[in-house]
Amino acid sequence: MKTFLLRQAFLLAFSTLFLSNCKALFNNPSREPYLVFSFDDTPSSNPAVATASSNPVATTASTVPAVAASSVYPAGEFYGNRWNTQYVRLNSDPRPTGVVTLDLAPRGSTGFAMPVCGNVLSEFGMRNGRMHEGIDLRLTREQPVYSAFDGMVRVARDHGSYGNVVAIRHDNGLETVYSHLNSIAVRVNQRVTAGERIGGGGRTGNATTDHLHLEIRFMGEPLNPRLIIDFENCILKSEIITLDENSYR
Repeated sequence: MKTFLLRQAFLLAFSTLFLSNCKALFNNPSREPYLVFSFDDTPSSNPAVATASSNPVATTASTVPAVAASSVYPAGEFYGNRWNTQYVRLNSDPRPTGVVTLDLAPRGSTGFAMPVCGNVLSEFGMRNGRMHEGIDLRLTREQPVYSAFDGMVRVARDHGSYGNVVAIRHDNGLETVYSHLNSIAVRVNQRVTAGERIGGGGRTGNATTDHLHLEIRFMGEPLNPRLIIDFENCILKSEIITLDENSYR
């Protein structure tokens, strides 16, 4: 009988200690939550960054360190990890300074392709009291529009006065913008080569006739496309271009 009572007392003490430890473990506010990570491929996401999912167990947000920009996005030496997929230009981006020489058709690239061979309807420069930051080229509805250089699609969406627009950041450091498209044939973060079809021409956005509004930018600043392209012969003027403070606008 005495042995039985001692055994029961031991089991009761052990059970009480076990339950108290379990309660302390689950009530400890410093316990690390269980985080589930998923890669978000929505248009505005950075493919190099993962975020905590909507799993109700996850109570804090966290990120996976981004891969070095130069190994993920084109022209990382100029833009770093700035990769906005919603807007053609951000006012917060740093502006180019000094003199920069760009190799427009570096060894190993596809080179250059004319986006559209068509008559010039409107030049770069002041127009009706406002800055027209590109050149307008005549085309027909759904006429193919091609990427000028190798690069990666940064913007592909309906974008206000641009209408359906594609912006591509190129390996050579330039960005090209193709607007008023009737259709878009590429997606954000897609690699493209010079001469690859990116969409079909149209008049979406602020346009009264079918045409392509073509912009060429460096670090956000618009350049006169005639500095780079011979529009009458649909060829690149030179494979090397030197830009300074007088090159913009």
